[in-house]
Amino acid sequence: QKCRMMWMSWPRLGDEYGSGELRLTVEQNIIIPNVENSKLEALLQEPLLKDKFSPEPSLLMKTLVACTGNQFCGQAIIET
Repeated sequence: QKCRMMWMSWPRLGDEYGSGELRLTVEQNIIIPNVENSKLEALLQEPLLKDKFSPEPSLLMKTLVACTGNQFCGQAIIET
């Protein structure tokens, strides 16, 4: 339940601070486009960004990527 609520927060953040959309990158990042400068500080104070998904992650978290396995990922060593 807690995990579901966390993921349901992303659309709200997109609506409240951006243009109502979210973008996912191939590096497994979530982008909230079109955030006005006047709303940026409030967005960064949101608990989801402060506690769980920092815009300034540690080196380990910044470079960590999940892989689906060698059937879909050329760098995987595990069979899927």
